[in-house]
Amino acid sequence: MLSDWLNAESCNFTLKQEIHIWKIPLNISERLFNLFFSLLSPAEKARAHRFYFDKDRRAFVSVRGHLRWLLGQYLNKNPLEFTFEYNTHGKPFLPENRIHFNVSHSKQLGLIALDPLTAIGIDIEWMRPDFGGLKIANRFFSEQEVKELEQLDKSEQKKGFFNGWSRKEAYIKARGKGLAIPLSQFTVQLSPNMPCKLLGTDHDPPAVHRYLLEEIKVHPEYAAAVAYNKNRKEFKMFIPDEGFYQSL
Repeated sequence: MLSDWLNAESCNFTLKQEIHIWKIPLNISERLFNLFFSLLSPAEKARAHRFYFDKDRRAFVSVRGHLRWLLGQYLNKNPLEFTFEYNTHGKPFLPENRIHFNVSHSKQLGLIALDPLTAIGIDIEWMRPDFGGLKIANRFFSEQEVKELEQLDKSEQKKGFFNGWSRKEAYIKARGKGLAIPLSQFTVQLSPNMPCKLLGTDHDPPAVHRYLLEEIKVHPEYAAAVAYNKNRKEFKMFIPDEGFYQSL
């Protein structure tokens, strides 16, 4: 499990061989909202204005603004200069491929993962109390995952379900194919007391040997995971505090 969060002020914005993960707030101050909004492209600003609920608008601006700002720091460029392109399944990327990234957000928190060498996937899920775990699992999970979930104690089923969902989402995002990979066609370990693992990839059997999963300890009310190439080993994780934001 990845759990060692460093203060953002210790980041030197040099990736080298490491994967960096940032935990960001979605409910940001008006000053930060305006700052991050100013970093968006005209298309992104238009998209932000189309959100009906203010909380959704603020979440989008925080995630995309943080992403642009971080890419600017790592690549030593003006955040306004980045033009994202999208693959056929809607995953954004930078045309020059100098850095791979993935983002996810849920409720009040977001995660951004950056890898200088290979594609990466990350996912965070707020473990909502009214989840329909077994019903949803029967529709989308593999048979092995459903059996594992059913065998858990009732008190652990919610955590097991969201472990499974976040790990499956992270994997398909790392592959860059989204739901073009059926969720039932690969299997992850989801029990709270078992290692976070990719167990099988029926849709692409060799892939089980190319990708690893790690659970990320974010907050007791959230499940989160990162999927990455097996040759990548080192992680650093950063969390900004008020002092860090005051310097922006």
